[in-house]
Amino acid sequence: AVVSTQSGHYGRVMASRGRARGRAGRGVPAPGSGNSGGGAPAGPVGAAATSAPRGRGRGRGAAAVADDPPTEQLAGMNIQATPGIRERGNRYTQPVFKPENVNDTRGTKGQKIDLLSNYFEIKVRNNRPLYQYHVDFNPVIKADSIKLRKALVHRIECLQNRHLFDGMILYCPEKLNDTEFVVERREGDRVTISLKLTQEVTTTSDQFIQLVNIIFNQIANRHMGLDRIRRDYFNPDKAVVISQHKVELWPGYEFSIRKYSHGVLLGLDVKHKIVRTDTVLAAMNQMMSSGRGGQQENIRRELMGAIVITKYNNKTYKIDDVIFNLCPRDVVQLRSGPISYVDYYKNNYNLEIRDLNQPLLLSIVKTKDPGTGERTEKQVHLVPEVCYMTGLTDQMRKNFKVMQDLAQYTKQDPEKKRRTLEEFRQTVEGSSEATTLLQSWGLEVSPSILEVDGRKLQPEQILIKNGTFPCDARKESFDNITRKKKKSTDCDSALIPLL
Repeated sequence: AVVSTQSGHYGRVMASRGRARGRAGRGVPAPGSGNSGGGAPAGPVGAAATSAPRGRGRGRGAAAVADDPPTEQLAGMNIQATPGIRERGNRYTQPVFKPENVNDTRGTKGQKIDLLSNYFEIKVRNNRPLYQYHVDFNPVIKADSIKLRKALVHRIECLQNRHLFDGMILYCPEKLNDTEFVVERREGDRVTISLKLTQEVTTTSDQFIQLVNIIFNQIANRHMGLDRIRRDYFNPDKAVVISQHKVELWPGYEFSIRKYSHGVLLGLDVKHKIVRTDTVLAAMNQMMSSGRGGQQENIRRELMGAIVITKYNNKTYKIDDVIFNLCPRDVVQLRSGPISYVDYYKNNYNLEIRDLNQPLLLSIVKTKDPGTGERTEKQVHLVPEVCYMTGLTDQMRKNFKVMQDLAQYTKQDPEKKRRTLEEFRQTVEGSSEATTLLQSWGLEVSPSILEVDGRKLQPEQILIKNGTFPCDARKESFDNITRKKKKSTDCDSALIPLL
């Protein structure tokens, strides 16, 4: 297979090798992933289906109407915080702070000092519980019709903006007097929604902490102007452009809510997303001109495993392959009919694809169906021209000037970091929608950063063969101190300090 390098255009490859042939033959998702997931529709007309459910599953038969829901089993169920993302263990299990036989962990040595943490206290009004309900629809709405179920529940007037619902389990901050409601669909059909109380969620439970996390995720995404990228939130509107290195820094936050000895705390950390200003297409053209090995293999070697971002929806994708026998002029079959990649991007994102001969990027997106629980893989095709590289290359990491310029923004002194954390709190307070949402759930964020007591210990004495010497980190590093001392020889044993 040969790729033309004239004017940066890629020739059509009649026969591709390796993974390109195998994966292209499997086709691509009929773009449900294009509209909701942000990727382009993938696969030429007539391509095979792309969603491949894993596992055989159980109880996949036709929906049946049960007289009474399994209340005991439902009481142990949790709302799904992030559909499509597999949790690694229980993120909301309360940590163990001290052994059971220890009453005080503050210590007595050293000088007592006041410290500022990176936590804000979340106050719970009167420690009131939350209420969990199981939701039934009559006539039956299929469990996998999550959007329709949520839309119908949202039409219940007393629940608007005061509930969390994942399609089956509903939480609200107050106990409902009425548990049966009649709503109308757009077609005019009436649907009866029945709620059955299954559990009271106390403020001391792990489930309560999980729900508070979901509420703050909604605030960050809907009321603070932040975009979620994986587990963190960033503000691309406040990006810092470092033009000399062709990178942007997107400021953002990483936060989590846990229960500590001080109470329920919101832990904040300042994050920065590095986005390069050059597109994947520009990077591919540069790789082709490097002349190392075969052009296609060189591009695959450099791009596979890289993370790219599409700025039209601020979603990230991992590149699993580069498909050289597809280009933006190819046609994909949508539910509404066949359409080319060029027209798809034009109609959905108002983006004009200029290079019509560039190959396409393949990203395999793993999702979990919130209704059935089945795990599927969807193949998403992306156009390199509208994708941007993220992170730093090895050459950039070795460049002292690049790292020095980035450190001016990423490495913050304590005072600047304090101001950045307080900006998060001020943004929440300045949003009337966020304040109303917190009040409806009986939550309040403390106006100031949590202060804690600390102790400053005296420098330890370092033991060597010829005696001892103090280690003062304020003056010089441990390595510099040891170099000035006489090197020990024939040392039978040594004491290594753990700092």
